[in-house]
Amino acid sequence: MRRAHRNVPVCLLLLLGATLGCGSSQYATPEAIFEAAKVAAEKENYTAFCDCLTPDGRDEMAVRFVLIGILLKRVPEEGPDAKKANFQAAKITAVMKKHGLTKKTVPEIDLFFAANEEESRKELLKLASPITDRPAFIADFFGALKEIAGKSDLRLIEKNAKLEDLDIQGDTATATIVQTRAYADEEKRSPVGFQKVDGQWKIDALPNLLD
Repeated sequence: MRRAHRNVPVCLLLLLGATLGCGSSQYATPEAIFEAAKVAAEKENYTAFCDCLTPDGRDEMAVRFVLIGILLKRVPEEGPDAKKANFQAAKITAVMKKHGLTKKTVPEIDLFFAANEEESRKELLKLASPITDRPAFIADFFGALKEIAGKSDLRLIEKNAKLEDLDIQGDTATATIVQTRAYADEEKRSPVGFQKVDGQWKIDALPNLLD
């Protein structure tokens, strides 16, 4: 569910959606939707960024953040890292609680008995089922990660990112994201997938955008 600021005229919101979002008919190629996602990431417009993804892409991104949250909430009882871990756990717990992710609401999953990759995927997707607003959750969680990591320049996609090895096969496509993180010197190459939805290209299979 998207939240609009009360005092912003509806016509302005529609203009912003056309400018920053990914629901426009102009995204007729994988390159176009990728560039739109870059702009949204740079502006930290997570609603627009999520609009660049297929529904499966949004769900999988939310699941990845839930898994990261579960790991970061594990606090060591003592030792030199306990203080830092407690700080991380508090930040992450606050975000997850805000979006309905608690011990009671996050379902238990069983990957051990999954018959195949599709079964495993279905089990993992259950983790994000309590979240009602994917863009808001992603925005809040990513903000907490930036604070925890102490990296104000942390982005989902860098401004210098580009696509290479694009291969279009009908309504699907694959490519490689090539980018250099602002906090690292080494060039990173990651696979990415695209899918055409209702005549428009969307990002479907995301790499680990926090590498």
